[in-house]
Amino acid sequence: MKLWANYLLSIIAMFIFAYVSSYTPPEYTGYIFLGYFIFIMAIMAIVSGRGFRKASISIREILSGKIIVKADDDDVKPLMSKDPLLNTDLKAQGLTMLITFILPFLMIIIFYILNSFGFQSMVAKRFLELGYGDEHFGKFIGWLTLYALLFSISIINSVVSKISASKRGYATLMIAKRYKITDRGIVINDMTALPAPIEVKNIVYDEKRRFVDIVASIASNPMGATKLRLYSKKPKDLYNIILKLTK
Repeated sequence: MKLWANYLLSIIAMFIFAYVSSYTPPEYTGYIFLGYFIFIMAIMAIVSGRGFRKASISIREILSGKIIVKADDDDVKPLMSKDPLLNTDLKAQGLTMLITFILPFLMIIIFYILNSFGFQSMVAKRFLELGYGDEHFGKFIGWLTLYALLFSISIINSVVSKISASKRGYATLMIAKRYKITDRGIVINDMTALPAPIEVKNIVYDEKRRFVDIVASIASNPMGATKLRLYSKKPKDLYNIILKLTK
């Protein structure tokens, strides 16, 4: 599902749930919002699920090829422990993930605060004072305003995340705890696939910190490019191997 289709479904759902809420007794409107919240989460799960299904097919194809290089936890962990800047990279990543994790709970809290103060009722009352529509239409506009406000928070967070990702050059950092490179591509952590020829936005290696960084788009992350970090005792050699698999 493309991002625009995701937003379109969310907007349609917003109108439907606002309409239903306008005819629902006040004591049950919280359940209607919960249904809306679950619906939005389901859309996100479907988007992620389709990405993982594509990755699963690609993984089987890649692993059917001839293995060139492979590394597991025992190979990677000692190199990670000697990387002096890894914790700094992970802290920046952790802050981004924390905001993403907190946002759904923040939206629920905002809904219940505004609902308890009768925000949508105040909007409906003002709308009726201006002489637009009847009581039910006023309630619909009130609820639509509340849902639109919450939807706007989500959109703003998405835009800020994309701007931040654009400045960094990638959306998220993924550390490869284990990886396999074949003549058909790369499989990272048994769940992320980069089929050859790999479309990379950037690829660099760091001889001192012992890793190769690949910036590329992956199916499981629709929000932007991912920086995939592969640790190796011989990063330059690994870089040259990967370079042959890129476009």
